[in-house]
Amino acid sequence: MRYVLIPMACLAILPAACGKMPGELREYVQQDGDWGWGNGTGCKDRTDVWYIAGDRITIYSQGEIAGYLRLDERRGLYSNGLTSGSGAWTDMLWILHGPAPDGSGETGRQEMRLAIRGGPGRTTALRTYNHRLFVDDATGERRRIDEPRHGDRMIPCNERR
Repeated sequence: MRYVLIPMACLAILPAACGKMPGELREYVQQDGDWGWGNGTGCKDRTDVWYIAGDRITIYSQGEIAGYLRLDERRGLYSNGLTSGSGAWTDMLWILHGPAPDGSGETGRQEMRLAIRGGPGRTTALRTYNHRLFVDDATGERRRIDEPRHGDRMIPCNERR
């Protein structure tokens, strides 16, 4: 009997000690709603929020709508950098469509990679990498664009403590 209780106790303790389990994490990082930048500080009065609803992102700055992006896809990536594997996702790849973040005035497809960061006692956040891949609609030219939010983190506003 005690041999049965040990694994049951471990299963109860593990999620609290290690954070979200793989299935919970997938749901968490793909949820719609307000995502606040600045590790959630942007949630207050929507000062710096991306509102995600299906395939559309509404960008809020200082409580006002500042722009829109189309969200074509959100893919989870495993530690091998691929969309196939086992275990928990380590990164997200968002395929966006909208104005280039470098202010060039061009519109196109953007591949934005986000690291999934969190752990025991910390809210899981999506952290930006240092660049995006951009494909210009007019010319088809591919290039790397510096990420204007390099190293910034966003969390769902409903998770903000």
